[in-house]
Parts: sequence; structure tokens; C-alpha cells
Amino acid sequence: MGGLSPDEDKRGDQRKLHFVRNDQERFTLQDMLRASAEVLGSGGFGSSYKAALSSGRAVVVKRFRFMSNIGREEFYDHMKKIGRLSHPNLLPLIAFYYRKEEKLLVTNYISNGSLANLLHGNIMELSKCLFIFIQ
Repeated sequence: MGGLSPDEDKRGDQRKLHFVRNDQERFTLQDMLRASAEVLGSGGFGSSYKAALSSGRAVVVKRFRFMSNIGREEFYDHMKKIGRLSHPNLLPLIAFYYRKEEKLLVTNYISNGSLANLLHGNIMELSKCLFIFIQ
């Protein structure tokens, strides 16, 4: 997990991304903060952003707020578990950032539209199909 345990991170640089995958290009938290960002959505736990890094790579950053009750070690343990998940319908976790006031999860950006659109389809197309079916 980036080679750092929660205890080592307490003494080290706390403004650092922790990568859970070795097969991905590395970048820094500063690279992400300098990236142009586009809001993808927001909800009860936080917001999601598309960040275009200077290298041309696009990632999704899920920014969690109001989760200060989760301790560092518990958060690291959860990220290790999430980092091991592999399924065709899941974007793998690339990296995370922990600070008591906020947590960031980073995945690759996939430009296939929104999950809502994929699940529910285009409403106009659906209504055309229904209209044809009724006739």
C-alpha cells in the first residue's frame, strides 16, 4: 500500500497520496491540486471531480467530508480491502489520501457517460420504444 503503515505516515509527510496499485502511473497530491477539475456530482458524503493531470491523464477524485469519526488505521484497513477488489463492473481504487477532516479516493476516469444514464438509459429513447410498442 505504497509501503507506508499508518504509524509511519504519522511521522512522515501527511500531504501524500497512498497508492494501492503498482500497475498505475504515479502522481502526487500536488499534481492533483494543480489539475483542472470538473465537478461530476455531489451527494451526502461529498463530491466527485474529474481531474485532468498535466500528463494528460484523467482521474476521478471522490472527496469525502464529514467523516472525521473514522480513524487513520481503520481507514487504511478499508482502503487495503477496497484496493484488492477486482470486478469488471468496478473501477479499481488507484490511490487515497487521509486527513482527519477529509478523505480522497482516486480512480481512473472512464468516459462512458454517467452510471444513472447507463442504468436508466435515455428517457427519450425509452419513451419512443414505449410509443412504438403501444401502437
